[in-house]
Amino acid sequence: MPLNLQAKLLRVTQDGRFQRVGSTKELHADARIFAATNRDLEKDVEAGKFREDLFYRLNVMEIFVPPLRERREDILPLASQFARHFTKADLRFSPTVIRCLEQYRWPGNVRELRNAMERAALLSTVN
Repeated sequence: MPLNLQAKLLRVTQDGRFQRVGSTKELHADARIFAATNRDLEKDVEAGKFREDLFYRLNVMEIFVPPLRERREDILPLASQFARHFTKADLRFSPTVIRCLEQYRWPGNVRELRNAMERAALLSTVN
């Protein structure tokens, strides 16, 4: 996010005030922000790419979720849930599919697994 937008986000998080694009009227918002990133924001702060004050404003509570490749036990339950969602059917994976799912590294994490299950549902004969 460009530094000028970070300043605007900081203002909203501090006092809830903002202006719509092209407007001079100041509005107020009462909201909580949940943010996620795959970047090391502490390094970005040190490099001057992320505002330190915004970092501390957003970093009230940090939840670290390891990548899917580091939590292999989650792959099959997630794949099953996504498959049920896309097919509206209670499916079982063959041992070969299970092995493939568990051995793949999933560099795109859960999004990639979700997309793979959606693609499989579109190509399947299950309705």
